[in-house]
Amino acid sequence: ALTEKATLSEALAKASGPVKPDNLQVIEGIGPKLEEILNGQRIYTFRQLADSPVSLLQSILDGAGEAYRIHDPATWPEQARLLSEGKLEAFEKLTEELKGGRRVD
Repeated sequence: ALTEKATLSEALAKASGPVKPDNLQVIEGIGPKLEEILNGQRIYTFRQLADSPVSLLQSILDGAGEAYRIHDPATWPEQARLLSEGKLEAFEKLTEELKGGRRVD
């Protein structure tokens, strides 16, 4: 019974353990400071970023101060989704169309 308990504890620790962060700076429009801000809001992975509504990301930027309000997170979830799904060619194609993370005509 003790061995089963130890195994269960290890499994729970792994399941609820720290998330291995992705390099969010790969996302067009996110630099070191923005990655730090997102990490401060518990957004560490491409999947977490992909699942974040743009309105939430904008409110995080607004809350970070005047210097961060100018950033446009509109394409960040889309870029993150492609990366989290391993669609690197589609990600590269999308980022070629962006400037500072924004779509340009």
